[in-house]
Amino acid sequence: IQTAVLDAYLHPVMSRFLYRVEDELRAAGYRRPLLVANSNGGVSRVAKTTALRTWGSGPAGGVAATSHVARHLALPRALAIDVGGTSTDLCFVSDGRWEYDVQPVILDAEVALPVLSLSSLPLGGGTIARVVAAALEEGAAIPAVPVVGTLKREADGACAATVDRSALCEAQTP
Repeated sequence: IQTAVLDAYLHPVMSRFLYRVEDELRAAGYRRPLLVANSNGGVSRVAKTTALRTWGSGPAGGVAATSHVARHLALPRALAIDVGGTSTDLCFVSDGRWEYDVQPVILDAEVALPVLSLSSLPLGGGTIARVVAAALEEGAAIPAVPVVGTLKREADGACAATVDRSALCEAQTP
């Protein structure tokens, strides 16, 4: 029921916007259907799109592209990385395929629809961080420093990311 309630709340505004964009494209002479990216890595026409299916669709498009390139280059494994303004989303691709979460949590609500299995780090292009008392602190007033870290896949399939705090400290040393 959470899925239906959340989608009912989000969908009207999004669908009005998408239909308006489609109308403007038609008025400008564009004759193909407007396709909307979905969180499962696919696309759909405006009439078949629901708001929740677009949640996380940006990184999903990058994962679909990574999968295509990995298959084309015969790479057995690849890592899709989407760096946004405040976070970085990661997804492992094995043999051209990615994993799905079938009941992800969106806005603190467990929803019933498949989405790409993404791991997120709270570090994006607009993230500014520093080390204070051996802890990583984020905030807009902090001077920018480079971030060094590692990413690995655990035996249970989980993604684990670590930040090299010594590298952060060295970056702040004049």
